[in-house]
Amino acid sequence: MERRSPAASSQRALSDLSEQCNIARVQSLFETRWARFGAALGSGALLFFALGLRPVWWIAWIAPIPLLLAALHGSRAEARLLTAFASAVGLASLVPYYVAVQGPIGLIIMPLQIAQWIFIVSFTHAVVRRSDHWLTVFAYPLICSALDALISTFSPHGTFGSFAYTQMDALPVIQIASVGGTPAVVVVVSLFTSAVVLGLYQLQPRSRPMLTYGVPVLLLVLAIVYGCWRLAKSRPAAVSVPVGMVAIDEDFFVLVRVAGDRTRVLLPVLSRRLSRRSLLIAWIERAGDGDRLIL
Repeated sequence: MERRSPAASSQRALSDLSEQCNIARVQSLFETRWARFGAALGSGALLFFALGLRPVWWIAWIAPIPLLLAALHGSRAEARLLTAFASAVGLASLVPYYVAVQGPIGLIIMPLQIAQWIFIVSFTHAVVRRSDHWLTVFAYPLICSALDALISTFSPHGTFGSFAYTQMDALPVIQIASVGGTPAVVVVVSLFTSAVVLGLYQLQPRSRPMLTYGVPVLLLVLAIVYGCWRLAKSRPAAVSVPVGMVAIDEDFFVLVRVAGDRTRVLLPVLSRRLSRRSLLIAWIERAGDGDRLIL
C-alpha cells in the first residue's frame, strides 16, 4: 500500500478542493434564467462569426458550448427557447446572402435551420439528462452528423448549409472528409464541443470519466494526425491544367434581371475572358434554371 507524506496528502486535498470550487463556480453561472439567456446570447454572437460567408473556423469549435450548458441547466421547454434565440442571432449573418440570392423568399431558409438547431439541442438535452453513461458524449456529434448526412442526401442543394463549411480554412480538419464526407468533419468539431460541455456539466457527472473524455481526445488526435499526414504526403500534379472558375454573386443576379437571357450574358463576356488562359471553365453556381454550365 502506497504511503503518502502529510505534505503530499495536503497538496492533493487542496487540488481536489480547488477543482470542486471551479466546478461549483461554473454551475453557479447558470443558476438564473437571465444568466442562461446571457449564455445563449454569447453562443449566438460566436455563431454569427462561425456561420457567415467568411467563417472563423476555431470559433465554430467553441460557439455551441455556452448554449448547450445553459440548455442542460434548464427545462426542455427553456432549452428550445434558448436554442431558437441563439441560432437566430447566429444565422442573422447569412440573411443578406439569402435575400441577395433568392429574394425575400430566401428568408424561409432561416426558420428551417433554426428548427434544425432546436432538434439537435433538444435531443442532446434529453439524452444527457436521462443517462450518465459515458457514451452520451457522442449524442451531440452523432445527431449533428446524422442530420448533415440526411440533408446532403435528400436536399436538391446537396451540402448547402453544412456546419462542415465553417472549417474550410482548417485544412488538417477537413481532410477527414475524404473518409466520411461532410458528416465526418461535423463529428470532429462537435465531438470536441460535446466533451467540453460534459466536462463542465457536473450536475450529473458521467459514470466513467476516463472513457467519457479519453475516447473523444483519442479520436480527435487521430483525425488531426490523419489530416496532417494527408497534407504532408500530397505531391504537385505532374501535369498542370489551368482552370478558370466563376463565382456568381449579387451583381450577377442584378445583371441577369436586366439582360434577361442568362446564356447570352454569361458566355460572351465571362467565358471569352477566362478561355484566354484556362483550359477548363467551371461554373460553381447555377447558371440557368435547372442546368449547370461546365465548359
